[in-house]
Amino acid sequence: MIDKIDKTKPVKAVIGVVVDSNSKKVTGAAEPGSVVTVTDSDGKVVATGTAGKDGTYSITITKMKAGTSLYVVTTDVAGNSSDRTEIKVMKLSNHVSDMIDAL
Repeated sequence: MIDKIDKTKPVKAVIGVVVDSNSKKVTGAAEPGSVVTVTDSDGKVVATGTAGKDGTYSITITKMKAGTSLYVVTTDVAGNSSDRTEIKVMKLSNHVSDMIDAL
């Protein structure tokens, strides 16, 4: 029996909003079980995590300044990597930021 080798790269990750508050999370959706890597504009790895069985992920990062570009790449269990997805850290007013941090 010949097994088919998976050479198809995963679709780009879907990323939620990242804000310059104390929440320090990158959340989104990717292929279930894939490794999710967050890098900065220099390509330095900021954090990694794994998408759950339902494909969602929540990765803790250090606090980032508003305007900072972050990039997310997913790698499936066969070792195929997605194209990177860019997200810019958003600035929120202190009032809104405090409300989000309280959640």
